Amino acid sequence: MCRSRGEDANDTSLGVKVGAGVAWHFTPVIAMFGEYRFTHFSPEFTFGGTDVSTDLNTHWVLVGVSFRF
Repeated sequence: MCRSRGEDANDTSLGVKVGAGVAWHFTPVIAMFGEYRFTHFSPEFTFGGTDVSTDLNTHWVLVGVSFRF
């Protein structure tokens, strides 16, 4: 790995991940579900001698059918 002055190969960022969902069972083995997930983190790092930072947010809505064996 090639690194410039002051750059480190390891970075750590803390963030938040929250989710909520529901499932409705048609039968004991078949269910339909819906779920929402939110993720946020703010990485900060140095790239080429320049400090870089940003806020990243993701929103996911998932729906589906599950089968339990």
